[in-house]
Amino acid sequence: MPHPSTDTPARSRVRLGGPDDIVAAIPHLLGFHPRESVVLLGLRGRRDRVCLSLRVDLPDPDHESALAAMVTAHLRNARARAAIVLVVTDVPAAGGGLPRRSLAKALRSALTAARIGSRDVLCVHRQRWWSYGCERAECCPREGRPVRPEAASVLAAASVAEGRVVHADRDALIRVLAPIGQDDEADRCRLFADTAGRQRAALSSTAGRRAMVARIEAVVRAWADRPGDLGADDAVAFCVALARLEVRDDCLRWLDGPLADAAEGLWLALVRAAAPGYTPAPATLLALHAYGRGDGTFARICAERALSDTPGYPMAALVHEALDRGLPPAAIRELAAWME
Repeated sequence: MPHPSTDTPARSRVRLGGPDDIVAAIPHLLGFHPRESVVLLGLRGRRDRVCLSLRVDLPDPDHESALAAMVTAHLRNARARAAIVLVVTDVPAAGGGLPRRSLAKALRSALTAARIGSRDVLCVHRQRWWSYGCERAECCPREGRPVRPEAASVLAAASVAEGRVVHADRDALIRVLAPIGQDDEADRCRLFADTAGRQRAALSSTAGRRAMVARIEAVVRAWADRPGDLGADDAVAFCVALARLEVRDDCLRWLDGPLADAAEGLWLALVRAAAPGYTPAPATLLALHAYGRGDGTFARICAERALSDTPGYPMAALVHEALDRGLPPAAIRELAAWME
């Protein structure tokens, strides 16, 4: 069974209208254009605000009911009162008509059993969309309606203002974390080992750790005013310092507040600069920031990057489990505050 990606909207609040807006908004909510996916938006409150967005790979037909039960459980955990469902596929139905009707039926049934209303169940197929539950020609013509990216122009502008990029697919989002530079890996590892040796004494004292956190904070504050390049010395020193749990946990202080975006940018730069063995701390901090702002897709990718470098890294494993269980971002923020 594929793992879900759970998300809530970014910091900006943008009102979405009808299906046109919703279909166009999905890439901005997920951070990439989904393919062969089920996407659900959980709605809560009097104004039907999006409290959860969730994407999973399309299941095999034999697993449709199991997937429907799983995603419904995530919606319950988010206390969603209603949901909008999209089935995204480029594979046509074998006998004509809309593809994956049985999956749409399984999802509707699971939502009904959980007393979660289904506002709409949509099929997005080859840049056109239909409603599985509507057959009125004036509303849902037989040929479907075209996907109109411009319908999400306000959300797109908000994403750009926040520095969010919509990637072509999930693999493109993964490549954001790819290492940079052409240095020989053995040379990089020696550089990190030498730096760790030089910093060991300072980082063993409370005063030394506080001085390092202050040095990191100076970069975060500078980036909040104007994001810039990270010097090679700082990149190595910060990665080595974050390997100390006390330093890493001190850096949770920027999970919320006006420095959150700048800190997230720094963690991304450090993930890309880190030598093997030094990736987990910045990758997990990046995962926590993504989770906290509701981007479960990127949070999972970051946690997986940390775990691929150091299997069993506790905080990354915790983020991964929280995503599997569908815990809301507020829960992960409370946990991080407790650890801090």
